[in-house]
Amino acid sequence: MENELTKNKQRAGWANTALHAYSQAVEGERAREDLYDSTGTVAIDLFCDLCHLAHQNGYDPLCLIETALTHFRCERVPAGDEEFEDIF
Repeated sequence: MENELTKNKQRAGWANTALHAYSQAVEGERAREDLYDSTGTVAIDLFCDLCHLAHQNGYDPLCLIETALTHFRCERVPAGDEEFEDIF
């Protein structure tokens, strides 16, 4: 169980790195330092832009999101995440 929690923390760390890179890329284009004031805001914008990318490459964004959520749920359960029920 601890190993799964560690893996999920590592996954969250990778996502944080991606969000930081995305935020820096967008802020650089818009030349504003205060564009993103929360993780939620940048995550929503990244999700949106990923949907544009998926669509342009012939994928159904909703299908990809649903598949990602299925993976997320499967990764949470083996970790014994006590907050799992509160998420979905």
